[in-house]
Amino acid sequence: LEDTTYTLLLTGKSQTGGVLADTTVTFKTVTDTTQPTVVETSPVKDMADVPLSPLDVFIYFDDLMDEKSILEAVSSSPELPCQWQHFFFTDSANDKDLGSALACRSQTEAFQPDTTYTITLSTEAKDTSGHTLDIGTCLSDPGDPPCSYEFSFTTLTPPPPTGTLQLDISGLPLGQNKVRVTGGSFDSGLLDSSNMFSGLPVGDYTVTATGFTLAPGKPA
Repeated sequence: LEDTTYTLLLTGKSQTGGVLADTTVTFKTVTDTTQPTVVETSPVKDMADVPLSPLDVFIYFDDLMDEKSILEAVSSSPELPCQWQHFFFTDSANDKDLGSALACRSQTEAFQPDTTYTITLSTEAKDTSGHTLDIGTCLSDPGDPPCSYEFSFTTLTPPPPTGTLQLDISGLPLGQNKVRVTGGSFDSGLLDSSNMFSGLPVGDYTVTATGFTLAPGKPA
C-alpha cells in the first residue's frame, strides 16, 4: 500500500544453535503523485521525408503505463497501416523496469507517400498508479476538443518514375540533316546518329526530323 509504514521483526537461530537477537526493520512506502509524460517519439515530432518502408512508430513514456488505457487513448489521422502494441522497457543489468512504450510496426501494408500523419494521445492514458498523462499547459475554449498530446511526421515524396528512350536513326534519304527529341524540359539537341536516353521522366516526347530531302528538289 502507498504511504504506509511496515515493520518486520526478525528472529531465529544459526545452524550451530546461536540465537539471533531480535531485530526490527522498518520501511515506509510513498505515494506516487507524479504524472507520466512522453519522453521520446520515433519518428521525432515534425520530421519530414520519413522513409516509407520499413517504418515503425514508437512512443516512449517515463513511467509504467496501464496497457488498456493507453491502447484506448491512442489514435491517428489518417489511420496507420499497423496495430499498436504496448511493452515495458527495462534496465536489464539491474533488472529494473524503466518505463513503457507503444509501438506500431508496419509489415505488409505501406505508409502513403507525401502524407502527414498525426498521432494523438488523450489524457485518458494512465500509468499503473492511475495518474493521467501530463501534456503540459493546455489552453482551450468551451466547445474545443479535449486537450491531448500530439505529434506529426510527413512521409517521403518518392521521385517520379523514369524510363529509357532508344532512338535508332538509319536508312536516311539523300540530303538528310538532323533529328531532335523534345518533351517537358528535355531537349536532345540536333542528332544525326542513333542514341539512347535514360532517366527520362515518364511522359510524352516528340521526335522531329529537319532538313530531309524526300526526293530530288523537294525538301521536307
